[in-house]
Amino acid sequence: EIDPRDVLVGERIAIGGFAEVFIGRYQGTLVAIKLLTAVDELGQERFRREVQMLESVRHPNIVLFMGWCSQPHLAIVAEFMHRGSLFKLLRRGGDRPLDPRMQRSVAVSVARGMSYLHTRSPPLMHLDLKSPNILLDDRWRVKIADFGLSRVRSHTFVSGTGAGTPGMAPRVLAQQGLDERRKVLVLWETLTGQQPWEGMHPMQVVGAVGFQGRQLPPPPQNDPFLADLCRRCLVHDPRHRPFFPQIV
Repeated sequence: EIDPRDVLVGERIAIGGFAEVFIGRYQGTLVAIKLLTAVDELGQERFRREVQMLESVRHPNIVLFMGWCSQPHLAIVAEFMHRGSLFKLLRRGGDRPLDPRMQRSVAVSVARGMSYLHTRSPPLMHLDLKSPNILLDDRWRVKIADFGLSRVRSHTFVSGTGAGTPGMAPRVLAQQGLDERRKVLVLWETLTGQQPWEGMHPMQVVGAVGFQGRQLPPPPQNDPFLADLCRRCLVHDPRHRPFFPQIV
């Protein structure tokens, strides 16, 4: 736990349903400070879960956790990512795709970070992988953030096998599947510069994909490797989709 007297809070840079994010300084270092705004039981549970997750992970493609405060507000202090989120980067570019080298950096970096989470023992599921939660620092390094919905499962291994990491229990496989399904949305958005299923309500997307069998259109062929990877991630049968460890 960090002494709040060591933290200087500056300008607000983002706002969400459970928290606001400010730029600030911790012991002279530029940081991002996530202040909890939802003080109900659900908001506090999300905060406790995120702190627990961040304390347990260290990886070059995971945003570095520096500590937390309990006074005067619940807050998480993490490294500051100067270039913001992948989502904002694409929107600033006029919904145009990134250059091919940056596309590959995003795809590989996200796959490495998620592979690290999924292959831990017990495995850690992010459950909220999306372009606003993929951040870039001043050297264009790509890192995954926002672990407020994450879950870690113990005593989940069974003798059977299935799609995903062998030996995982069905509940964990379902959670891993959510991360894997979100992977293709991030990849498709990176390659096209467009928001997946833009203008559609989430329940409309569920109906279109789950009941009508609709799919996102194929991405452009600027990088044949990534375009082929995206197409393989879009296949209907999840057993034939590449998983994060296979990408890296």
